[in-house]
Amino acid sequence: MSRLSFFALRAALVAATLAACLAPSVARAQGAPSDSSFDAYVRGLSDSTDAFFGLTAAPPDTAGLDSALAAGLAKPPGAATGRRTSWRPSLGHRQAFNRALGVALGANAGVGASREWGRVNGWADYANGPNLWLGGGSYSKRWGGEEDEDLNYGLGLSVSRGWSAFDRDHFDRLFDSGYALLYGNDRNHYYRTDGAGASLTFGRNGRWGTLQYRNQLESPLATTASWNLFRAEPAVFENRAAAFGRASETKITLGGRVPRMPVTLEAQWWGAGGPLGGDFDYSRARFAAGGAFPLGELFALLPQVHYGRVTGDVTPQNAFYLGGGPGLRAADGKSLQGAGAAGACLEVLLQDDFLHALHLRQPPTFPIQLSAFAGLGAAWGYDPVTGLASATSANWPEAREWQPEVGGAVLYRPGIPQPDYFVRIAYAMPVGPGDREGRFALSLGTMLSSLHKR
Repeated sequence: MSRLSFFALRAALVAATLAACLAPSVARAQGAPSDSSFDAYVRGLSDSTDAFFGLTAAPPDTAGLDSALAAGLAKPPGAATGRRTSWRPSLGHRQAFNRALGVALGANAGVGASREWGRVNGWADYANGPNLWLGGGSYSKRWGGEEDEDLNYGLGLSVSRGWSAFDRDHFDRLFDSGYALLYGNDRNHYYRTDGAGASLTFGRNGRWGTLQYRNQLESPLATTASWNLFRAEPAVFENRAAAFGRASETKITLGGRVPRMPVTLEAQWWGAGGPLGGDFDYSRARFAAGGAFPLGELFALLPQVHYGRVTGDVTPQNAFYLGGGPGLRAADGKSLQGAGAAGACLEVLLQDDFLHALHLRQPPTFPIQLSAFAGLGAAWGYDPVTGLASATSANWPEAREWQPEVGGAVLYRPGIPQPDYFVRIAYAMPVGPGDREGRFALSLGTMLSSLHKR
């Protein structure tokens, strides 16, 4: 594909997402079907809880209280009692662990309410590996209604001396820190970020958008901690060096649920350099789509696809990383990188608890679900000797770069850190020629993990 055809493709992808975001809203009676897999899970968990706890789990008689509660929650904090509580400070703790920072412990403090005068937050961390103090502050303000059908928008401002991971698309600070601390299975690479940023957001009727700008100095970090609690050999020892320079970058995100269909579209674009200045000049685009379709009462079909491409300066900080995620679970996490990446996954999920479906006794508070999947993924635009991402004129992978796979997974939904997150133990087996081997993978995330927001 030519450079012109690539930009035409990107424009078409963004236009499709815009159409979903700006399409007229649909009346509730004709709205999009619900995510049947999640609904079935919640119903099953409620039934099993009632059966296990008996009358102690029976809902109390709250006639008249539900409407009063709803009316109270719709008001600003303190409005129901006549007292203002927005300036009551809040305190919290912060923690992270990786081989670049070692143990990073800190605290955050906040005051205000984002839907009143705004909320001010500050945080400070100490990383014992490089003996480095990190910290920052932010201000956020939101306007609009509380309901999904109400237009709401927000403003955010921040300044910080912080850190980030190379993989912009799939990084979970809490889960990846746990991986690293327990047995060193951390395949991310990290770098410093020092600067300021601003953001504008909007949302309505299941559509959302974000406009962000940041001006940050990006600098490398070295490995300072090779230990872990179980004294396992680290999966990766070297922390790859980031490209040093100032990034003056704009990011645009558009997403939304397609009317009358259980499908979500998402498009993102990052642009740096040119009139924005800075030391890097690049354009980065990513598109993803996913959905949940019921297959009778027992199963749900979950397709998802993603495509990404970088043109201009290709750095470790803006490359695409594959492995361990949807479409390429048979490869080690983030083991493939390139200036472009694409993948697809088709998964069939058993909606009910596995043992309950077999009419067997099971702990009602520990439901287990099963799934089977088939997928493929590819990365292109990389140095064949080092495997590191490099600039390329190709906008699509060659046939030999696709890696198909099939597999199955056991899933548990704990309800934390997000209600729709699953703990997944998957086994993926490569398909086709080559010496690739099957592997088990532990992950935490939503079923449609190609999407950044459901």
